Amino acid sequence: MNKSCLLVSCLVVLVFASVSLQAAPVKPAIEFQAEPFPMTDVKLLPSPFKTATDIGKAYLLELDVDRMLWAYHDRAGMKPKGDRYGGWAMKDCVGQISGHYLSGLSLMYASTGDPELKKRADYMVDELAKIQAKHGNGYAGPVRVEVWDNIFKGDLKVGAWGVGDGYVPWYVLHKTFVGLLDAYEYTGNKKALEIARTMGVWAKKNLDKLDDKTFAKMLRCEWGGMGDALARVYQLTGDKDCLTLARRFDEERIIGPLAAKKDELPGKHINTQMPKIIGQARLYEIEGKQRDRDIAEFFWKLNIEEHMLAPGGVGLGERYIQAGAESKHMDWSSAE
Repeated sequence: MNKSCLLVSCLVVLVFASVSLQAAPVKPAIEFQAEPFPMTDVKLLPSPFKTATDIGKAYLLELDVDRMLWAYHDRAGMKPKGDRYGGWAMKDCVGQISGHYLSGLSLMYASTGDPELKKRADYMVDELAKIQAKHGNGYAGPVRVEVWDNIFKGDLKVGAWGVGDGYVPWYVLHKTFVGLLDAYEYTGNKKALEIARTMGVWAKKNLDKLDDKTFAKMLRCEWGGMGDALARVYQLTGDKDCLTLARRFDEERIIGPLAAKKDELPGKHINTQMPKIIGQARLYEIEGKQRDRDIAEFFWKLNIEEHMLAPGGVGLGERYIQAGAESKHMDWSSAE
């Protein structure tokens, strides 16, 4: 082996060593009283549940992976390998379903062991790695780059469903984070975890440009479960940048009243709030702070004991209504 080849080999070893050092899971700050069985340890016998699983798997295998990747290739300036899907994928939130699809492949693989599901998940991860390399800054998402440019320079133009001239960009990107993390946890794809970690560092570096007031303003646009996703990246890798950024997604206008045990949910969009509080529960697991637990427990209590309708949902038209007034608001769009 000549000296140049030896040097390259050493550099490759160092790079992979640094990745493995970063991927050090964090021990929870609390002791769990119960944990679910691994999906790989549970097999369904012939039953309605098995039938539903088989139908779900067949649907996942009907979908086209390259079409799911359309937005990612396009946003990176790469030629898409498949046509754009219709429906929501024709809107500016294109790509949100793609993250769900990667999660679906990963979870279904853990449940069934079908190698075709893992093959597809691995292919998506490999393509996302190429896309991340093409961007060259850690980004690997389906949201238009100019949206992030606007946000990171504080040009927000914020509304309930839009910020930076984009349609719920953090909500959309959250699905990619979760898909990658699920690919790691349920299929063992280590590359997926590193893509997610690197994208978390990209987000932290750029959001550091925003002061707290501007950051809080940005959070008025639906942002999915970004706090939870970033905390999960930290749990799996120990990368403190991701934990620091997860904490910036603590939205005080929502969690403050819950911490004070006040019900200020009526009028608020239901599925915007739930992933935020899941994030607080995860942060409690990580850091053991009582305030996070209080927020999550009071939110649970409000939903289960005060706002829930008999079939198990809450609200009307995706919004919370006044506790105790549920019977006056029964409609086709009840029970989010």
